[in-house]
Amino acid sequence: MSLSYEIDKRLKALAPVLDEHAAWHAGVVRFVFYPDVYDSNDCLTMPSSFMTWVNSERGGEYIESSVLDNLCNIHADLQRAALRVAEIAMSGEGGRPAIDIFDTMNALYDLFMIRLRQVEIDCVETNTGIDPLTGLRHRRAMDKDLANEMERRERQGRPFALALAQIDNFNALREKLSDDSFKKMLMDSSSLIKKCVRSFDDAYRSGEGEFIMLLKHSDLRGGSTAIDRLRGLLQEEPIGVRLVEGTLEQLTMSYCVAEPMLGESMAAMLENMRADLQKYDDTGGAALEYTEKSPLQRFVQGDNK
Repeated sequence: MSLSYEIDKRLKALAPVLDEHAAWHAGVVRFVFYPDVYDSNDCLTMPSSFMTWVNSERGGEYIESSVLDNLCNIHADLQRAALRVAEIAMSGEGGRPAIDIFDTMNALYDLFMIRLRQVEIDCVETNTGIDPLTGLRHRRAMDKDLANEMERRERQGRPFALALAQIDNFNALREKLSDDSFKKMLMDSSSLIKKCVRSFDDAYRSGEGEFIMLLKHSDLRGGSTAIDRLRGLLQEEPIGVRLVEGTLEQLTMSYCVAEPMLGESMAAMLENMRADLQKYDDTGGAALEYTEKSPLQRFVQGDNK
């Protein structure tokens, strides 16, 4: 069976999922505004096509289980949000849901559809966008995701935060590890990263010993919260790294969090965040909040040496 046939087969299976959920969302919105006209059973019952598609892809070689798990989590969150707005509409008090409750449902719907389309695009590119070792998204996917998120920031005004985590003394540590110990270190680190992101966030293996969390609908404070969570997990679940000579060394990380502003270059901001962390490379365990400076400010203050 040719690869192109398999890709075409998966795209055809995904198309009704997208179409049926678009129709479902429109039905929920109609019901919220006209609960006396539409039948709640018809409007609120989510299409079964999504779980049918998920079950058909489980155990396959084209889509990682972590991608399917993430989609299922968003799908469940979306269902709960839709039921919440519907319960308010059916309360008999004649009121509509508060705008933040309604926006939450719509934001989850947008994220669910975006993720499905990411899978669709990944199928076309014959690439899941997933780093096979860690299960996180890889750097090429990150560049595309950050560009899309900045476009939404400019169009919808929704903030987002970036949290960067680096394994301390990574290069020196790698030289002391066997291949198996090195892989285990990255896998253990990525497991903690996954625990720090919500169902609609993204996390990436962005470089050698570096991980980035894309925290949607979050400002600088939300990014700092994610970093605090990761630091706490690293204390509660310490990662022991077995060196070649047999000794055990505890892994530490340094962190930097930032809230991108309108029109900001993602590539330049990430390089500046890395440069700021580099100053603390000898001590390790640093946690910084990055505030954007102009290139001139950085030159005057000696940050670009």
